[in-house]
Amino acid sequence: MITPDCEVCGMPAIGKAPSALGGLNVFLCLTCLAQGAEPEWVFELALEDTGVGAEWASGRKTFRDGKYISWDDWKAGVRDWPG
Repeated sequence: MITPDCEVCGMPAIGKAPSALGGLNVFLCLTCLAQGAEPEWVFELALEDTGVGAEWASGRKTFRDGKYISWDDWKAGVRDWPG
């Protein structure tokens, strides 16, 4: 059986869990699950949909460049966003 990768950090996933965005299930490893982390594409979807994000994202994290970062830090690092 092939173990899928965590959609946040790329490590082996332990299973699927619901995204805080709602209506989406994502593969997560134990660490990302404990961190309350979301895949970066979920943050991108939220930003594209609202232009600034949503309240649900303020307490969440994603994973970039080997570390967990908050929604606010991620959003501040987005350059040239078309929205």
